Amino acid sequence: RLDLSVNYDMGHFMGGQAKTSFSLFNAYNRKNVWYKEYDVVEGQILETNVNLLGLTPSLGFTWSLR
Repeated sequence: RLDLSVNYDMGHFMGGQAKTSFSLFNAYNRKNVWYKEYDVVEGQILETNVNLLGLTPSLGFTWSLR
């Protein structure tokens, strides 16, 4: 998977310091196995893949008053 992130320091903002950020988790939107689950049903072992999230955007804002 590929994760991307961009951060921007906005400088002075309403009496404090402000920063914004944007990120993309799993930019290729591929299925990535996080872990496997195993169940026993009627004497047989069943394996199930549990995948990570697909393409997930995130937007952030930080405002520090110091």
